[in-house]
Amino acid sequence: MPLLRPSLPRGFTLLEVMVVVVLVGILANMVRLAVGDGGRGAALRDTARVLQQLTRVAADEAMITSRPVALILGPEGYGLQRWQEGSWRRPGTDALYRVRRLPPGMDLRVTGSDDGAALGSRVPAIFFPDGNVEALGMELRLLPGERRARLLPEDDGYRVEFN
Repeated sequence: MPLLRPSLPRGFTLLEVMVVVVLVGILANMVRLAVGDGGRGAALRDTARVLQQLTRVAADEAMITSRPVALILGPEGYGLQRWQEGSWRRPGTDALYRVRRLPPGMDLRVTGSDDGAALGSRVPAIFFPDGNVEALGMELRLLPGERRARLLPEDDGYRVEFN
């Protein structure tokens, strides 16, 4: 008569399954943190900083050229224009006055006004040669989502706040 061997349990114990689930969860979070939002948060920060620096340069440009300089928002993007011959114009081929496009999935709105229309040929800031500034706030948003940067007027341009 052959010897009967006790049958060994097949499969995994509950403890082993739980350990694997926890390890997979930790690895998934590490990958999510490494990838983040696909660089969109960095694009928001970079675009807000470009706008901030552009307004500071505009304030300097107005004093140097002795002509008002405005930040203009339009359907094609945003940029600087100088007051010449009774209207806002982009002078020649000067790179400072070129149109800058927003990255895909980003929205720029004027705040502090009644309409807050998105990129609707608005003039949120005018910098005068005497150093005075007329400015409204702006909000840069990632779409869809709640990530945004607020650009708040100051004497020499804008201050940026992120949320």
